[in-house]
Formats: sequence, C-alpha cells, structure tokens
Amino acid sequence: MKIDLNENPIKIFISNVFPGIFSMVILSLYILCDTAFIGRGIGENGLAALNICLPVFSFIFGIGVLLGAGGSILFAIRLHSTKTKQAYQYFYITLITGIIISIFISITALIFKKNIINALGATPELITLCNEYLQNIIPFAFFFISNSILGPFLRNMNSPKLVMISMCLGGILNIALDYYYIFIAQKGMGGAAFATGLSTVLSFVIMSFYMYFFRRIPIKYIKIENPLKKIKKIISIGFPSFIVELSNGIVIFLFNFQLLKIGGNLAVSAYGIIANISLMCSAIFSGIVTGIQPILSAFWGANRKKETLYFLKLSIFLSVIIGFSFYITGLTNYKFLINIFTKSSTKLYDIAANGIKIYFAAFILTGINLNISIFYQATERSSFSNKINFSKCILFVIIFILTLPYFFGINGVWTTMIATEISTLILILILKDKNKTKYN
Repeated sequence: MKIDLNENPIKIFISNVFPGIFSMVILSLYILCDTAFIGRGIGENGLAALNICLPVFSFIFGIGVLLGAGGSILFAIRLHSTKTKQAYQYFYITLITGIIISIFISITALIFKKNIINALGATPELITLCNEYLQNIIPFAFFFISNSILGPFLRNMNSPKLVMISMCLGGILNIALDYYYIFIAQKGMGGAAFATGLSTVLSFVIMSFYMYFFRRIPIKYIKIENPLKKIKKIISIGFPSFIVELSNGIVIFLFNFQLLKIGGNLAVSAYGIIANISLMCSAIFSGIVTGIQPILSAFWGANRKKETLYFLKLSIFLSVIIGFSFYITGLTNYKFLINIFTKSSTKLYDIAANGIKIYFAAFILTGINLNISIFYQATERSSFSNKINFSKCILFVIIFILTLPYFFGINGVWTTMIATEISTLILILILKDKNKTKYN
C-alpha cells in the first residue's frame, strides 16, 4: 500500500506523475466535452450559459479537493512515519465529512438555484439554459466530491493507475452520453449536465469497488480520536488546493463581468472557448502536482528531505518544458483549437484568436508557481502555500482584472493571467528570502 521509497527515483516519478497527468486530463474532459458539444449543438448562448454555470461546478469540485488533498496528505505522511492507526482515522473522517457536506450542498443549491443563477450574472436569454444545466448537475455533487476524495487517497496508497483507469472510463462514457443527449435525444443543456454526472458515477463505482474488495483500507469500525481537531487539520492542509479550485469560479465570474461590459455575450462566448482550452492545459499542470504530492509526502514522512527536494526540482523542470510547449501551440495552432468549439461568426473567431495568443503566455510560469506551492502543502507547511495561492488565485487576479481592462480594453482582460503569474513568482522570491530555512 505504501510507495516503495527504495525504487529507482525516475521510476517512482514516472509511475506517479504520468498517471496523475492522464487522470486530470480525463477529468477536464468532463467540462471540455460539454463545451465542444454545446457549442456545436446549442450555439453561442449555450456556451455563454455553460460559462456562467462553471463557478458552481468549481465550488463543488473545490470542496472535494479541499478534503481529498488535506486528508490524503495527512494520511500519507503518517503512513510513511509508521503512524498507521492515525492514517486510517484521517481516511474515515475525511470520507464521512465529504458525504455530509455533499448532501448539504445538493439540497441547498437546488433550493436556491434561481438566486445562484441571478448572482452569477446570467442575462435574461441565458437564465433558462443555466437553470437546465444546474438542475441536472447539482444532484451529482456527492459523486464529484467523493471522487475528489477517493482519488487522492488511492494515489497516496500507491494506486495511481487505478485512478487513471476510473477517470478514463468515466471520460469515455461522458463523451458518448454527451453526443447522445445533445444530438440524438435533443436534451440540450440538461442532457449535457446529466451526461457529465453519470460519468462521475462510473468512476465512483470503480474506485469504491477497488477500495472495498482489495482492502486498501481496513473495512472495520475504527474509533476516531479528536474528530473535530482532525477535520480542522484536514481543512488547514487542504485549503491551498481549495483556493486554487475556488478561484477558477472567481476568475470566470470576474472575466465574464468585464467581458459582458466590453463585448457582450459574444466576448463571453470567446472566453468560454479560451477558458476550456486552458482547462485542458491547466489539467496537465494539476496532474503533475497531483502526481508529485504523494512522492513528496512519502519521502518527507520518512524523513528523507534530500530526495524530497530532488523530486521537486524534477517536477519543476517538466512543468517549464510543458509550459513553453503550450505557449508555442497557442501562437501557431490557435485556428485548430478554436475550430474544435465553434463554427460561428468571424467576429467570435477573431476575439478568441487574439485572446489565445496573449492568455497562453501565462503557462510559462504556471507550473513553477504550482510546484512550489504543492511542496509546502505536501510537507504540512500550508501557511506558506496559502499565501502563494491566495495571492495568485484571488488577490492578484482581482487587482489586474479590474485595472488592466481600464487601460487596454479587452486585451487587458487577456493580459490578466500573465501579470498574475509574474507577480506570484516575485512574491515567492520575496517570501523565500524572508522565511529562509535549510529546506528553501
């Protein structure tokens, strides 16, 4: 169940990071396929409505990541420091908390659905489409949150390939059902949401089946000592990941707000295309840090600090190469990327093309900032990670999205992310100098 710390380092890295990348890419397909099929089958208003609803999805997914990341990191460190009983307790309290929260979210969100849609800024022509989507996606909150908990725990139990397989099969089902519900059954936005929800059920069944029948965790009554204290610790460690996920919704909301003022629904639709292409790119970075986290936590828990730093450097190196690749792809292949989502007007195409060329520059630095943040989080030093993620994902984004468009119009919107990444790297260097330790 543990990672074999005496294996070849490159083998450990590949066997954890590459399944992590693949898993996160497949997860992003849940949204990406919705976008592609909605753009082709429903049109520009469908794309705009989906983009309006994404903050709700980000919040639900963020809760799962908060619990899954926090609980699994605490689990892994204690497992590799021979505190097995405590490790099991963290698994059970994380799962129970996730179940309770998911039920509460589903009930509350369905009751206040109309208020949520209005708060997200849906225009009158988008309200019906947003309502159809949320009505069918919210009931699956339990499965989104549970998958976000089971996945990280299984990765920290040295089963990253199982998570990859479950996500892959769920992604294939999502694509097939999207096509059926939108183009054959003509179920529109509600059908797209229902397809995404059913795919998460399949992934949940696979991971739960494996967890139960292969006994990755003992299925028996375990008394949880100081449950409230453990929940507080889980939230503390997982909060940096929650900030990242929650910020996706905040960024989308703020971008939509500015773009509606500058270019109307057409500009929002263009951003919908850019945001979902970026989602796939971000998924690869997330996959890298998702895969490297179990390694960092395991070696840190075993008190092997030198190897921990080696794996961090290896992960940063891979991320920088991938970041440059994304930027070059955005500059040279933007036509192909845009045509995946729309056959629409030339104006929509022109807005999206210009945006991609500017927006993708941020990916050069994205991986560096994410890796440094996950390093501190994976080693139970989340205060440093919280400062990085809060500044990067919320503070800097708000500052730049509200000021740059005032000077540069729509190009100021597209420049927001690269300005944010540069500011974050500068902040990391400042904090590093102020908080020097032998691990820095």
